[in-house]
This record gives sequence, C-alpha cells and structure tokens, in this order.
Amino acid sequence: MPYPNWPNSLVTLFIRASVHKTRDQISTALPDHQIHVLKLTPDELYWEVASPPQFIPCLKDEFECHENLSYLPPASDEDIRTFGEHQAVLRLLPLAIDRILGGGGDTLASYFRYFKDEDSVEDNIGSLLAALQTKDAWERWMEALDYFGMVKENTGTSIQLQNCKKLPGTNVALRPVQLYDIYDILVDSAEPSGPNGKLCAHDMGVGKPYIFQGLVAVRRLGELSYRHYQKYEGLHTHTRDGRCGLDDSRPFGVQCYCEENGLTRKIIDKFDAGATLLVVPAAVVNESAEKAKGYFKPTLRLPRPLSEPEENKERWTFITVVDFANDPNNSALRYAKAEMGFVNSQLPAGTPARKYQLSAVAAGTIGRKLLKEGGGGYSFAPMETDNNNLGSPYVIVSSSRIANNWDNQKQWTELYAVPVAGKTEQADFDVRGLYYFGTLVVDEAHEVKGIDTNFGRRIADMVERQVSAPLQLYNSGTPIRSSIRDLHLPMQGLGFQKDTGEDNPYITALVDLDADYRSFLKLSKDAARQGKSGPSSIGPSTHTKIHTAWKEFCDNCVQRLGGVIMRRHEDSNFFGNAIAPPVPATVKVTECPIRREVRTALDTFATTVKSRVKKQLDRVSAAPAVVKLGNSNDIAKLDMATHFPGLAVAWNDARADSDPRAVARLNWAAISKKLPSRAMEQNINRPMRLCKRGLMPDDLYAKLDTIISHSSRASALFDICRAARADSSPYPMSHEPWSEFVGPKNVLVFCKRPAVAHLVQMWFEKNVPVKEIESGFVHSKLNSDQRSEMVNWFRDFKDENGRPKSNTKVIITTYELLGMGLNGLTCANYVLHFGMSNRTPIEAQASRRVRRQGQPLLVHEEHLRSSDEIADKCVEAIRHDRAGLVGEEGKKQLAHSIVHEAEGGGREVRRQGYATLHRCLQESVDGTGQGTNWMDLTDWA
Repeated sequence: MPYPNWPNSLVTLFIRASVHKTRDQISTALPDHQIHVLKLTPDELYWEVASPPQFIPCLKDEFECHENLSYLPPASDEDIRTFGEHQAVLRLLPLAIDRILGGGGDTLASYFRYFKDEDSVEDNIGSLLAALQTKDAWERWMEALDYFGMVKENTGTSIQLQNCKKLPGTNVALRPVQLYDIYDILVDSAEPSGPNGKLCAHDMGVGKPYIFQGLVAVRRLGELSYRHYQKYEGLHTHTRDGRCGLDDSRPFGVQCYCEENGLTRKIIDKFDAGATLLVVPAAVVNESAEKAKGYFKPTLRLPRPLSEPEENKERWTFITVVDFANDPNNSALRYAKAEMGFVNSQLPAGTPARKYQLSAVAAGTIGRKLLKEGGGGYSFAPMETDNNNLGSPYVIVSSSRIANNWDNQKQWTELYAVPVAGKTEQADFDVRGLYYFGTLVVDEAHEVKGIDTNFGRRIADMVERQVSAPLQLYNSGTPIRSSIRDLHLPMQGLGFQKDTGEDNPYITALVDLDADYRSFLKLSKDAARQGKSGPSSIGPSTHTKIHTAWKEFCDNCVQRLGGVIMRRHEDSNFFGNAIAPPVPATVKVTECPIRREVRTALDTFATTVKSRVKKQLDRVSAAPAVVKLGNSNDIAKLDMATHFPGLAVAWNDARADSDPRAVARLNWAAISKKLPSRAMEQNINRPMRLCKRGLMPDDLYAKLDTIISHSSRASALFDICRAARADSSPYPMSHEPWSEFVGPKNVLVFCKRPAVAHLVQMWFEKNVPVKEIESGFVHSKLNSDQRSEMVNWFRDFKDENGRPKSNTKVIITTYELLGMGLNGLTCANYVLHFGMSNRTPIEAQASRRVRRQGQPLLVHEEHLRSSDEIADKCVEAIRHDRAGLVGEEGKKQLAHSIVHEAEGGGREVRRQGYATLHRCLQESVDGTGQGTNWMDLTDWA
C-alpha cells in the first residue's frame, strides 16, 4: 500500500468520551468523519477520529482534543487505514496514552523534545502556561454581578458577549469576562496578606488594555464613593440587606464604600489613594494616550441633596489622562505629588552637613546609606488633602524614560533639611521623584529582562519607598520566555509587604521552582546521554521519571503562583461562551510559481548552493569532532532568491564574470543592515524613500531593476493591494481615526528576512505611484519613536489637505519586530505573509495584529508561497518539527534537506526517516532495540 499523499492525509485526534459519550453525538457534529472506539486505559474511554487537516481548528474548538503525531506513516502497511480516497495513520501509539496526554506535552513530538535538547523550552513553557489557565468559578461570577450592580441571570444569559457593562465615567462597555477578571483581581488583592495585584498573561486579542483601564476606573469609582460618603453621609442610608440605598441601582457602578466589610472598603483600606502610573513601551505612548482618552471621561455626575430631580447631580472630576513626555507641566500632576516622611528626627553626630541625594537607585545610594547607618530612613505618603481630585491623574510614561531618563524624577524634587545631633547645621536631602501612585500598571512586562536592570530597580524602588505598595497589574502575553526567573519583576512587586520582616512568598516560590526546573532539565539531559547507546538503554522507568517530574513542576507552579497569574487564550471560553467576538476573516494560500523567464537562473543557483552545502556536510562527516557546520549564507540566499528570482540572475551573472568583488557587492543582506535610521521624509508626513543611489553601491543600484523583476510573489502582493484599494467596505462610526471611512483599505505585510522586506519596499517604490499605493518599511534601525511615527502615519485616514485619503497604505516589516511597538495596526484589514516563517505560531501572532478586538471589518489574510521550491519545502519541514532543528544536529538536518531536495530525493529520504523513527519509538517501549543510534532520530524528527 502506498504511503499517504501528504496534503490530503488525515490527522488522528482523540476525544475524551466524557465530553461526548455516544458515537451518535460525535457523528451528528462530524458527519463526514470516520469514528472508532478505543479503550486506551483502564479508566478512560476515547473516541478515535480521523479528520482532514483543514478541520483541525474547528475540532479543537468544538471538542476537548489531543492531537497525535500527524502525517507520519508507520513502518508497516498494517497500521495504515483507508478512508475513501484518503489514508491515515491511526495506531502510532508506542507510549501509553496517559503519557501522551499528560502535563509534559500534548504530542509525542513535544514529549521527545526533552531528550533531544534540554535548552529548548518552547513546548515546556506552552504546557506550563496551559496549566496556569484561569479556572472560572460560578460563585465568584455571581458575586461580581452583585458588585457591579448587574442582574443575576442563572440561565446563563449574563455571560453572553452582548451582556456588557459600561462603568460610569467611561465610553466603552466591558465584556463579562473582563468584569470577572477585574473582580478577581480585587478580591484576591483585598485581604491584608493577599498579593498587591496580579500578572495578566492573557493572549493577544483577549483585551488586556480594557482590563487594566477597567481596573483603574473601578478603583477611582470606589474612591469617589468614599469621598461622596464623607461629604453626604446622610444620603447613604442602607437597605435591610446592608446595601447602600443611595439609588435603586449602584450609582457608582460598583459597590459603595459605605457598605461595611464590603470589597470596596477593603481595597480602599489596603491601598492608599493616589495617581495611576501606566508604563508602556515608548513606541505606544501616543496610542496609549489616545486609547485612554477614548475610554475615560474627564468628569462624571453623582447624586447630591437637592429637591429638584433634574438638578440633583453634581459634577466630579474622574480621570485626567496625562502624557508625561508631551505634557510634563500638566496641572493635574500636582495631585500625584507625595508627602515626605523621615523615620528619625535627627542624624547621628559627625554627619557632614552637606547636601545628599535620595533619588531612586544609583544616584541615591550615599544618602540612603547615611540614613540607614543612623537607624533611620524615609518613605513617601499620599498627599494629605480632602480634595476630590486626589487619584484622578492617569500618568503615562514610557519604560525607556523610567530606565534611562531623569526628567520624570526632576519634575518632582524637594529639598529637606534634617538636623544633625550636636550641631546647629543641618544636612540637606535632595529628594527626587517625589510622587505617590495608588495604582501601577506595567504593560508588555516581558520586555523587562530582570530586576537587576535600571528599569527593574526603579520600579522596585517606586513600590518599596511608599508607605504602602500600590495596587499593581503587570501585562504580558508571553511572561515566560526562557525560564521561570522571567517572572522576578512582577513577583517582586506583587509580594512586597512594607515593614513586615517576612520574606516575599512569590520570590521564595520562584527560587524553589527554578531549582525544580533545573533538576528536570538535568534529568532530561542525563536521559539523552544514556540514549546515545540505544533507546532501550533509557528504559520505561526513565520515561516515567521525566513525565512525573514535569507534571510535579507544573502542579507546583499552579499551587504557588497560580493565585497571582491570570491566563486566558484568545479562543478560550467563559462558562461555555466565547470570551471575545470572533473577528470574521478569510484565509487564502496563494501559490506563486517561479516564472519561466527566471526558472533556469534559479535552478542554476540552487545547484550551486547544493554543491557548497554538500561540501560542508562532507567535511563535517569526515571529522565530526573537529568540524562544526556553521550557518549557511547560501541557504539564506536561496530563500531570498525564491522571493525575488532576479537575485539569482544577478548572482549568476556576477559569478560568470569571475569578479569576487562584484559578487560581494551584490550582498543585499549586508545592504539591508545599513539602512538610514529615519522613518519619515523631512518636513513631510510620508515614509522615507529608500530607492536612492546614495543608499546602496552604484553597481547594485544599476542591477536593481533586474533584481526585483519577475517576482511572482511581488505581483501577487500588488494584486492584493489593488483589491484593498478597491475595497469600499464602510467603517462604523467610532472614536477611531477610521470612523465612517469608505475609501481604500490598508495592508500589513510580514516577511521572514529584513533583506526580503527591504526588496519589497524597493519593488513598490520602483513600480507603483504613491497616489495609488504608498508603502513604508519598518525595520530594526528605527528606534521606538520612529516606529511610532510610522504607525501614526499608517493610522491617518486623511491626506495632507485633511480630506479622506484616496490611496492604500502598506506597512512592510518582519516577524522579529512583532513585539516592538507595532500596536494599533487594526487600522489595516488586509494582512499578508510574504513567504513562509519557520514557525507557524509566529505567523498566527502576526495575523492577530489585525485579527483582534477592535477590528470592525472583515479581515483578509493571505499567505504567499511556492510549495514546489526547495527553500519552501525545507521551511515546511522545519515547521513540522522544530525540535529536531536545534543546534548542530538541526543545522545538519537542514543541510541534508537542501541536498536531497535538490537531487529530487527528499520524499524518499523523509519516508525512510519516518519509518526509522517509528521503529525506534516502538523499540524504546518494548525494549527490543539493539544497537540503534538514538541521536540519529534528530535527522528525521
């Protein structure tokens, strides 16, 4: 029986019988799927479903599924089943099902990654974050409904997307799941021994900005209820159940302070009133200010004791948004100022009477040391005032300003004189950064590399020098990138207790968990070392130890840190309802075959690359202990030439001329590293043009037309941009810049390599007038402010005369810049992947820059590829299993792929490799393996 045809193969899924107990239930949902019953464990019954790959996303959403090894034919024909015209592998189960579905990873591929590369933690982190997924409690949701004054609906209608709540003083309604998360933060933080907030680790698209904006609004509303109670106590009569009787519903939108032992009172008693500090990456400061001004109202009206009903509302200050960089003298900042308090009244005798600094971190070390030696210290307290504006400033500051710029410290400076024992002179203390924050929000917290950075030290100092820690929320969709230690900064703030003498419980937990994780890695590494003499040398007991160690580690993380980490996936549910409205989208894959005009040139270049790579492999094979396989520029060039075959023409011509210098001057990747660090043309709101003689060598500029010619991918991109220009779908009315716009739509283009993105920009500048399609290239040479300039241009739907724009705007960038200030890109509803990334999740994350909450239009997602070309075939192999492409073995596998694909033997080699993998996996379980080299599997995994 022949092996499956890969694109048409079926994928095996296992559905827990506890989810759908009868075959009929599954058959109704999946009428075209073949279903078999498997009794895989004594206590668990599973349905075995064979499904075409395109249905996998739907299946995972509909059922609790676990995906087995996909597309892998077994060694014998007996394990292949035929379904109509398709074939599927349904019995590749060499390990017990509880090991496959356990906490160590959902697939065999991730399970065996532990043996192949102890430093590759990507799958480990994914399963850990899955273990930390928020578990919603219905009782808490009922409490939240009461707290926000919403109607309790036991029928479940209260958890529907349309059942939203617009808090007083805000312009945007919050979804039920966002209200739940805000309430969850408050409840867990209200207890004296509880944390000072939470880490919000929700995926992109869940709506983290609305969660922290809603949290700020709720805090301010609670504070206003306290101020109102102080001013008009007689109005706050109570009902029989102890609720505030000020109004039939909750006039503050939340529980009133007057309700004894209520959550609002607990929060106000624990966290002092003060301004809010929002720390964001520099590139999104302007966007954050715009969003805040769109969400918060500056004032709101509250009841007062007047006889006339139409006049019984009094205007109160709510939230004043302050962009510190652009408006450092805003009058509202005076309400963020702190009161200074010294622990001792005088300094010890002998203290020199001079001026000392007490500013944060390094500049204040001498003054701090002096106070400490004298048995004293200092702390900041909130301003003593009955002014209702206290707590109204919402101050937005960039993380780079916190870390590197002293302007925000100098803005609030006071000189305090402290007496010295036995002297008439006094020592002066120059105190910088004299501000007090009641709420601290750090957005994109993963960008902080640790507590021992300028930013980390100053944030920690900001928390510790206040008489009480602020309520804190740290936002990051990827809070753990390399190890559990990445959580140090948020856990430092969330567990800080002023003057208690107790250790921070979350830092203690991090130290213990880090030791546990290192032990797990050592166990995996030892197993890999044992396996070099054959898989049978590992043995089932070692498999069990590794699985148990990982499960215990995840369980310990949940037990010790789960209470301060919120985690939701964008596709997760809230009591059975989608947490976010799905963004409608069309997804299309467009094949871009190489044109016949450049077919010969690309094949010739591919042959050259194959020859050079084969020589490298031969050298490594001859002396593997001495020679290492380095990164191949030839492979990168072949990938670039697949995008723009004109490069192959230019390179072949240069080699034919036998002029090494000419070949070197055609190194487009090197040219792309020397781009000017400027985003916009001088004095013009237009992206900088890069197609200029001075920005590249003359001979390269002369060949530019050849290089960018005959690119089928560029032509496909142009067709998509023309479709976007003709798209007249109307934007709805909103506070966004696109409000009611019906003109040409915007396009976002992602490339894997900066050099390819640079060439795409060149193609646009050479071939398309800006009055039709105007493009800008966001590259790594642009700093955060310059990237922000480019995004602001992209979000502007008016031309230079203030009229609606008549052209399509295109931003071209790379996947590596995804997390560097490219927010606000929902102003595009066309997203295009120019070629294939090595990682499918990266492409999905890039698409979510457009396909996310706030996108009002149908999204058009396009993927351009050339599946018959060597470069794309190798990328496809990488995407199927990145685990085998780590380190030296990974480089070898990629090189082997290049050589064999160029020879036309890739399919047979892959078939043999999969058969070897299957055989060795079986042998590793039943102990029959004799003399098999375990590490050979990395060539085919």
